[in-house]
Amino acid sequence: MEPGVTIYDDLEPWERAARYSKNKKKPKPEPGAALEQKAVAPPVPSGPGVLVVRVVKVAPNPRVAICEVISGAGKEGAKLVVDVRRNHLFVARMEMEIERAPGSSRFEWEYKGKLPRLRGRW
Repeated sequence: MEPGVTIYDDLEPWERAARYSKNKKKPKPEPGAALEQKAVAPPVPSGPGVLVVRVVKVAPNPRVAICEVISGAGKEGAKLVVDVRRNHLFVARMEMEIERAPGSSRFEWEYKGKLPRLRGRW
């Protein structure tokens, strides 16, 4: 190969244009242009005596989680101790529906649905 000659010098002009067009970066959107976001409706409890809560943290007790009420019964923002059977599967910011526990339970609220299959996944 001669000095000053690159390996792409033997390409035809249309081949060179095709090669360069593959490597071009996509233009960035303008910073002033706002992206449209879908409006998310707040979760609604499925029935009476049911609250929709978000896990705040997992307690040291392996059966409970500390949750914050999102909607239901006018208790929005209140923190509750919820019986979840095995708390190692729950992580902060998970949302779920809880029911009032029967009179024999140690905790006022309990989660009766299926446990997450994997940690933090529904």
